[in-house]
Amino acid sequence: MFGPPESIVAHSFGAQVAFAAFAGGGPGRLALVAPAIRPYAMTEGFARMLALSPSATRRFVERIDRYAGPQILPILRGEGDVPGSDVRVFHDPADTRTPFADAERFAHQRSGARIVAVEDVGHHRILEHPEVVAAIAGFVAGSERSMVG
Repeated sequence: MFGPPESIVAHSFGAQVAFAAFAGGGPGRLALVAPAIRPYAMTEGFARMLALSPSATRRFVERIDRYAGPQILPILRGEGDVPGSDVRVFHDPADTRTPFADAERFAHQRSGARIVAVEDVGHHRILEHPEVVAAIAGFVAGSERSMVG
């Protein structure tokens, strides 16, 4: 056994995976990139995209509830966290896939967390942005660099 990881970088729904995996305590550093903080809120957009009726949407959510179980349900409802971790959130305020407001609220409610707004990169291109990559690398290595621009 090597113990828990020193750092985790999670994108989008990967935030939920980190919350579930490390709900009892996790790495020293957690970098969230365009995180899906409240995935249940995303079901509405998903249902619209598939043109699901309100009753089909309700059954879809009920099925998720049934399979998720009591430990995962709070995380899916937006109550996830990784205790004991220093957290940085990198997010584009104009991201159309995961709401910036959710990430901002998460960062402000959590002691020691900081949010870094990265404009004009969207949900996926943020992963390739050179300054974001450098800032995350510095953060997870313990030699945090601030972003310029």
